[in-house]
Amino acid sequence: ETLPKVMQGAGALVIATSAIPVCDPYPKCHFPPGASPMEVDWVGAKALLAAFASATSSRGLGHVVLISTMGTTTPEEASDPFGHISFYKLNFEADLMSSTLPFTIIKPCGLGDSDPAKTQLITGHDDEVNPSPPMISRADVARVVVASLLQPSIAAGLRFDLCSKQGPATGDDGLVDVLKSARWPW
Repeated sequence: ETLPKVMQGAGALVIATSAIPVCDPYPKCHFPPGASPMEVDWVGAKALLAAFASATSSRGLGHVVLISTMGTTTPEEASDPFGHISFYKLNFEADLMSSTLPFTIIKPCGLGDSDPAKTQLITGHDDEVNPSPPMISRADVARVVVASLLQPSIAAGLRFDLCSKQGPATGDDGLVDVLKSARWPW
């Protein structure tokens, strides 16, 4: 009931939420009450999407950028200590793609807190990007999110894996090329 009010006037929506497990020690993990993957990555994300679509429908639907996760091509084990987070993220990706809103889905590999623009950003699909180590700076993910919002004609309709590797650093001037590299070759 409060979400549509805060969406009034918004031209775009970035969904960067995720359930976060508490492990003490791993694999003994749990989620705080109300913060399970089903509640955050499925129900909560759907509520954000519905509120945004409702608030923007009268003036044209705005662009939605979702930060999801790599690793959604392999089903999780029944005893998964992370609450089947990939399952719920993948289901919301499908919801977003069928919503008729312009979207970009960025599926980063392991997130780190290193400085941005220090590594080469690489894209792929279906969890086939496999650098060692499979890490990307949160700040680099944020830069790609912003590029997606600034270049909707290039980014709309993309769903791609994003990671980094040692090599020529991807500066801000290379982010459009990162988005273009995320397109399938056909």
